[in-house]
Amino acid sequence: LIARAVQQLQFVEEHAPLDPSMRLSLARAYFDVAGIQGTDFTGHVGDREAGLRSLDRAQRYVEQVLAETQPDRDTLVLQFDIEFERMETLFETAQRSEQGARSWQRVVQLLAQLEQSLPADDLALRNIQAACAKQRGHRAMAQREAAEAVRCFEQSRDLLLATQQGSEPSNLVRAQIGALYRFIALAEKLAQRHHHAKVAFEHAVASLKFAEAQPDNLPARRLYALVRINLGYSLASQGKAEVGEAHMRWSHQDLERQLALDPDNTAVATSLALSLIHI
Repeated sequence: LIARAVQQLQFVEEHAPLDPSMRLSLARAYFDVAGIQGTDFTGHVGDREAGLRSLDRAQRYVEQVLAETQPDRDTLVLQFDIEFERMETLFETAQRSEQGARSWQRVVQLLAQLEQSLPADDLALRNIQAACAKQRGHRAMAQREAAEAVRCFEQSRDLLLATQQGSEPSNLVRAQIGALYRFIALAEKLAQRHHHAKVAFEHAVASLKFAEAQPDNLPARRLYALVRINLGYSLASQGKAEVGEAHMRWSHQDLERQLALDPDNTAVATSLALSLIHI
């Protein structure tokens, strides 16, 4: 299916009039294909190199449009999204660390441009700022700077909550908040602040509890199982072995169910192995 999609895009490139509107459509299409190939960390088929090549094509079309027309909000946001996804993919690829560093600098430049161009309360801008704060947290963790990592992850959480404008968060935002609480907890563990880590894991479980009623929502369900593994191990390490094991056993059983539904899902398989190790 991916190969067929790429063939269709190449056909359009060869036969359609490539005005700015068509170039933007192609950029968005290549961006979507890249995510499925290997750059969208909510799920992909594992071909990162192909994904990076598709991001290159998407970025090239966006840059052509920006060179020919007056920049608008949607095009600038798409330009940022493409570069950010490239940077995240390179950050996860150790042998591409120099390219990743250059891409991160480009992301920082594009963020500054957006902050100058868009209103401070623009929802897309706030989501972008939240993503950048999370990435700074990951970079601080890689340098073992636990306090800075906690600060960045908390900033990302607060920016995400601000996008809800006082309304009840959607399940997608709940999942994002749950993941951020997990990152906060891991940073607290790095700092040897084990009580703070346990509290953050508890917040992560509470944020993701909606997944209990959605057994077919595998991404949210896997994340929920993962934070319950973390919380269970934290509780057991602090002398509450029975309560902690109950969390880990629930996660193990549910991850076995998830893997039966999707046997090639390496993220679920890895989480299942983690549950066994912790038990």
